[in-house]
Amino acid sequence: MFVDKESSRSTIHSMNKTNKVIVVLVFLLIVGAAIFVATKSKENEKVEPTPSTPVEDKIILEDRVPSRYVCVGEYCDGSMQDDNPASRTVLQIPLIKEGGNIGCGVGIFFAPHWTPKTSAVLDATYRLLFDLKPLPEIATDGFRNTVGEYLGLHYKSVSIVDGTAKLMLTGNMTGPGHCAEPELRAQINQAAFHFDSVKKIEVYLNGKLFDWCSMSDADPSEDGCDTTPKYWIDTK
Repeated sequence: MFVDKESSRSTIHSMNKTNKVIVVLVFLLIVGAAIFVATKSKENEKVEPTPSTPVEDKIILEDRVPSRYVCVGEYCDGSMQDDNPASRTVLQIPLIKEGGNIGCGVGIFFAPHWTPKTSAVLDATYRLLFDLKPLPEIATDGFRNTVGEYLGLHYKSVSIVDGTAKLMLTGNMTGPGHCAEPELRAQINQAAFHFDSVKKIEVYLNGKLFDWCSMSDADPSEDGCDTTPKYWIDTK
């Protein structure tokens, strides 16, 4: 029987070529399937979100550096600043004076201090109160700013809703001593109560309603702090 060798070789060559193509296709399919599986697996991975700390919960560790002296009289209210009263807002800042029924025998009085023109007067009042130094330029003038001694305490913001001022502070309540606590409280309260629109104040520290029991040096059972917190919520 006659066999055409050339035809046989051609057939074998075609078969080998076809097999190679099939192998390449199978390889590509395998690689494609592997990539597809890997992609789907990555998409289905559970990615844990990085927890973010609310701004109000961040504790500022740096001390404040008050830049302005407390004062009374001319220059304080801006009357000697320029000839354009419309360029500034005069704020009434609560300061501490000797003699009174607050804390260890002091009282509150209001002194006018100017600030650049603003309509957010309560916010500006707190910003200025926290930027005032503890003492006037002449210390013997007999008044002071206790808030200025709490250098680790920072003002963040204030809002008024239905007569309630919510004051947000950050940092810590480390102060000069036991007598300073009621002075600080009185100044911060009166800064808000000076406005007719404010009937109540709530003070938050690092995002939480501040509890005065955390400052108490007394026996918790004697001042009631062992059973009831004393939140900084005061009414006019």
